[in-house]
Amino acid sequence: NGTTINFSLDIDHDYPIDAADFEQASLKINDGKEIKLEANAVYNQKTEQLVGILHTDEGIPHNSNVTLQLGGVKETQLKSVELKNLVQSNAFPEKITINQDGISHIEFTSNGYQNGQYTLDYLIDLEESNNIENAYLSYKIQGENIASFGVTHKRPKPNVIKSSDSLEIQKEVVEKLGVFLSYTDTVSYKPDTWSMDFQ
Repeated sequence: NGTTINFSLDIDHDYPIDAADFEQASLKINDGKEIKLEANAVYNQKTEQLVGILHTDEGIPHNSNVTLQLGGVKETQLKSVELKNLVQSNAFPEKITINQDGISHIEFTSNGYQNGQYTLDYLIDLEESNNIENAYLSYKIQGENIASFGVTHKRPKPNVIKSSDSLEIQKEVVEKLGVFLSYTDTVSYKPDTWSMDFQ
């Protein structure tokens, strides 16, 4: 069912990170074939390492001489900002200024309740010089996370994220909804490349 390589990365800095990714990850086989790998790594608090997997759906022939090539490691942090007093029956704001980590503001284009679902449409405006990989809204009611079914549309402009979220909640709890801006911020980028031979 393919090939999976488990790996860990020792961290030599003291700023917090939640995950990491490689810009390029591939296996070169001795016959000249190159296979791209999907990379995924998360921070393990117990070992204070990044642990993850490199995976491809392709199998590697037995006894092959293989070179693993990795490059461009990006370390990311998951951040969250609470949007105060957002959902009120008669006072729904159209725009909230953020001005943090390259996020300029959020513009709400519509909201409404219909057939047991609360729907929120919004645009997240990013500054031109931002390190944001992903930004979205997350929701809580009295400290409990609430699942939302979101659609992120193609960016209408390079620095704008257009999204639409639906939540299955009762109408009377809409006003108690806590709304948070969650985003993945690139806190470090190392352009170096590494390679390792094995059989």
